[in-house]
Amino acid sequence: MTEEELINKGYTRYDENDNHRFVDYILQKRFDDDIGKKYFITVRKWNFTGCGNKIEDPIRYEAEIQFYSKNDHKSMNVTYLYGWEIDEIEEDAEFHFQSGRYDYYEKFLW
Repeated sequence: MTEEELINKGYTRYDENDNHRFVDYILQKRFDDDIGKKYFITVRKWNFTGCGNKIEDPIRYEAEIQFYSKNDHKSMNVTYLYGWEIDEIEEDAEFHFQSGRYDYYEKFLW
């Protein structure tokens, strides 16, 4: 996964470190349908080059999604750790959302 790949897929870069010491910035994309906003995928770019430890691959991308339970809209986070490709993450996120267990982040008021 690379920043260029994420930008090409419609992710927006935000120059904030998300309060993590080794996060350079985040990228985020919102997923909608005709009913509303389903979920956001937030990708963090981790940079361990200056951490003092030898790490084989010091640049890592990890993604997180927040889903909302269908009955009471309680939130839960799902984190895709290093090694996932963005297409795999997007496919898996949609699979989970389509399971019927989760509610929209926000429904559109037409």
